[in-house]
Amino acid sequence: MNNNMPQIFICYAHKDNEGSDPSKKWLDRLLEHLAPLELQDKADIWSDQKIELGVEWHDKIQTTLQQVKVAVLLVSPSFLASKYIRNNELPVLLKNAKDKGVIILPVLLRQCLWKETTFKFPDPKEGPEELSLSSLQMPTSDPLNSLEEYKQDEALYKISQKIHKIVTTNSNMSNFNLSYPSEPISIELKSAKGIDYTQLNNLLQIQKWKEADEETASIMYQIINSDRIKESSIENIKTFPCEDLKTINKLWVTYSNEKFGFSVQAKIYIDDLGATKQYDEKIWQQFGDRVGWRQDGYWINDLNPTVESLDTKPVGYFPHSFFKDGEDRCWLILFRMKACKP
Repeated sequence: MNNNMPQIFICYAHKDNEGSDPSKKWLDRLLEHLAPLELQDKADIWSDQKIELGVEWHDKIQTTLQQVKVAVLLVSPSFLASKYIRNNELPVLLKNAKDKGVIILPVLLRQCLWKETTFKFPDPKEGPEELSLSSLQMPTSDPLNSLEEYKQDEALYKISQKIHKIVTTNSNMSNFNLSYPSEPISIELKSAKGIDYTQLNNLLQIQKWKEADEETASIMYQIINSDRIKESSIENIKTFPCEDLKTINKLWVTYSNEKFGFSVQAKIYIDDLGATKQYDEKIWQQFGDRVGWRQDGYWINDLNPTVESLDTKPVGYFPHSFFKDGEDRCWLILFRMKACKP
């Protein structure tokens, strides 16, 4: 392994990479999609296929597990039935996800009891902690084997894209502060516009608030067909799809324990400060003071990029990036949030 590159661990059952049909060799197909990352020295992709002859395979796997930054789980009935995965790989990955911020990305190959199955860690028998894969959003909602082959490739491409984004934008992943909820979180990622909210879910789950804020703005600009809010039409903001706005808000509210989110901001702006649909600069400034977007009477253009703690920031601090440069219309999204009844 090249320790200077983010290391990606592929956790899979051997039965899912056997047979004479190349289209059913899921590990090989994923590795093919991820190959450009390795060829460009952007990531070190690791599976047990890299274990050389004569090397003690169990020790090698355990050593590797301590070094990885991202783990891809190829989930299937065979995966869930594997005692080695359950007792030797997942406990280490789950512990390191909590302690070191390792990102875990499950991919559903074949339909199975993945929502109903829990895994204990750090001890596979005693725990004391326990996690269901249902608390980690799948990048694809349908099992890959239920799709036509070109759609399978499209899904693998999207998965590879997500991994590329993770390893190229979050190089210091060991500083992630991942805390699992006491109960598994399962949020339905609905979209009226076909938006994939998996990346936003993943960033919020690991409490990367700044990156999640930027992802939120990117998604919302895509929906309103504009690169900046001040260049968008007011009508597009007023008619922002409720399904998408409620999904974004639900993710923020859930993972921040109701501290961040558009509904939180709407309560401050409309209920507490008495804002109306007639823009009032004074009320907007009061709102900026309340949520921490203004200091000493001046607007802060760039929020702290190293925000990691919920405790140090005011209620309503995020989302923020969507509101930049659009003072004359951005507040309308808060009235839209109210109308959508989160």
